[in-house]
Amino acid sequence: VERNPNSPYIERARVAGIPVLVADGVDRALLQQLSLTRARALAAVTSDDLSNVAIAVAGLAVAPDLQVVLRAGDGDVTAETRSLF
Repeated sequence: VERNPNSPYIERARVAGIPVLVADGVDRALLQQLSLTRARALAAVTSDDLSNVAIAVAGLAVAPDLQVVLRAGDGDVTAETRSLF
């Protein structure tokens, strides 16, 4: 799921055979439609730490046992996130 329809990574993913949906990964209904409960893991790897946390929380709300890979820096958002998980 890629929020930016102009992202240069969309074409790279498609060339590699990875399906891409242009949408917001924080949308719980979307995550349910994508069968997140059957996924091996969710990777929240945007350049925005707060968005990554929101995506991870939305994913875990849909699939509580889901493995989550979260890209986060070393600032306040990361410290707060550790306390959530």
